[in-house]
Amino acid sequence: LPVGINVIDCNLCLKETDLDNLPQVIQLGRYFRDGNHLEAVTPPGSPRLSDSSYQQVMDQKSYLEEINEKLKLDYQLTEKKSLMFQEENEILSKEILAIKSEYGGRTFLY
Repeated sequence: LPVGINVIDCNLCLKETDLDNLPQVIQLGRYFRDGNHLEAVTPPGSPRLSDSSYQQVMDQKSYLEEINEKLKLDYQLTEKKSLMFQEENEILSKEILAIKSEYGGRTFLY
């Protein structure tokens, strides 16, 4: 009776690390900005977008979403056509085999 057993072997190598003396509470205060915490946070050194730049980026995003939808529809249409051609090819292949068997496998040249 064959039995399969999956085993995961994991070794952790922690050199000179004392896990018992790590702080029990993580101070998240250094990650917050002073003031309104609901504003969008921009990384230091990156320029803040003006309203017109933001609108331009949003327009580009909308345009790309429309292009993506069009490409999805084109892909689905092409896939349907491909399936239709495959089915038609199978039907024609069956008809050819039927005709060949009817005429005893002889081929006719026109």
